[in-house]
Amino acid sequence: MSKVEQLLEKNKAKFQESITHPLTNELCDGTLPDYKLYTFLVQDLQYFHIALRIMGKALSLCTNGDSLVVLGKQVALLAGRENDYFDITMGILKETSLKELQENIPLLLTDSPVRLLQVKSYIQFMEKLIDNVTCYAEIITYIYVMEKVYLGWAQYNSEKLKSQQIKLAYKHQEWIDLHSGEEFETWVEFLANEIERASTECSPEQWARCNAIFAETVQLEINFFEGCYNFKG
Repeated sequence: MSKVEQLLEKNKAKFQESITHPLTNELCDGTLPDYKLYTFLVQDLQYFHIALRIMGKALSLCTNGDSLVVLGKQVALLAGRENDYFDITMGILKETSLKELQENIPLLLTDSPVRLLQVKSYIQFMEKLIDNVTCYAEIITYIYVMEKVYLGWAQYNSEKLKSQQIKLAYKHQEWIDLHSGEEFETWVEFLANEIERASTECSPEQWARCNAIFAETVQLEINFFEGCYNFKG
């Protein structure tokens, strides 16, 4: 069993919970209320820039030239198409569902939207990684989990979408497309291979931290979905 397979097996139940949350299930079948989607986007955007810094940390610790190029290309994708999705979709929701947003989440429509406790905790975790991690395997383990969860919920819902022939609006379909398909699958596979490669250079203590980072990241993702799904205010 590979190192990545070991990590997934140890956290099997929690990982399954992270990819089958009602928020992502409803997003994928087009039934997620607009105010919940807007909540998710506002909160996700609050640590979007920190995620870019995480990628920068990975670049600074990576010593393999080919891997550096792949990581750099992914940073460009995040800063481009994914960043554009936030601006476009939040604009659409404000235009088409403003009354719904005002009734349910007025605290998210201000110039300084409230930050959920779950997001605060996640951001603190990410900032600790940026400030303290000196091992490439640890930072790449975090990135892998984050991306594997998003690929996971897209794959979990893909067969249902195909069988029901659901036609989704941009606000749903583009987010799914950003986290599915051959290109994204290749990216996640690259991250898994990086864990395998980098783990051979880890001390037992560093690999133990990789295990802890994996487990904590999965739980933070669950908490994030849960907080966004249930927020009103």
